[in-house]
Amino acid sequence: MRKSSPLHSAKGRVVADSGNAPDKGNILWLDDYLPYRMAVVAARLLREAARIYKRRRDPLTTPEWRVLGILANYEPLTASEISKISMLDKVAISRTLTQMTHRGFVSRRRTRRDRRELEVTLTREGWRYYRALVPDLNRQERFLRSLVEKGDIEKLFAIFRRFEAVFGELDERRRRYGDGEDIEDFGRRIRSNGPD
Repeated sequence: MRKSSPLHSAKGRVVADSGNAPDKGNILWLDDYLPYRMAVVAARLLREAARIYKRRRDPLTTPEWRVLGILANYEPLTASEISKISMLDKVAISRTLTQMTHRGFVSRRRTRRDRRELEVTLTREGWRYYRALVPDLNRQERFLRSLVEKGDIEKLFAIFRRFEAVFGELDERRRRYGDGEDIEDFGRRIRSNGPD
C-alpha cells in the first residue's frame, strides 16, 4: 500500500513516496546540484536576452545572436573557431552562417594561411544590427548587476574563469589523449601535481 505522506529529507525537502524511490540519502537534490542550477539560471538569463533580439521587426534566432556577438568580440574567425567559442556544433554554425550571409550580416573569404578555410567577419549591415541591440542588452545587464553586490559579481566572474580554465584544459587533454579522462581524475591530478 502506498504511503500518502511525503518523505522529508534532512534538508527539509519534500519527496513524494512512490514506493520505488531510493532512500533520501541517494537522491540528487537538484537545488544543490551545481550543473543543474547553473544551467537553469543561464537559460533564464539567455531567455531574457532573447526577448530583446527576437522582438525586433527583423528578429534573430538564438544561434544568429550568438554568432553576431562572438564576431563582434573576436572577428575574423573561421566557422570552427566560432563553433568552439559558441559551444554549438559545426553543422549548426554552418547553417547559421548561411542564414546570416543571406541576410547580409556576415561575409566569408578565404584565409591567407589556409586557402581551404573561410574567415567570417561582420558586414556593415551586421555591425549596424549589432549596434542597435547593444543599448538594450546593456540596460538589461545593468539591471541584473544591480541585483548583486559588486564584490559578489567579481567573485562570480572569478569562479567562471576558474571553471573555464579547468574545462579548457580538460577539453585539450581529451582532444590529445582521447575521451577517457573523467573530470574527477583530472581534478585530483591538478590538485596534487598541477596541470601537465
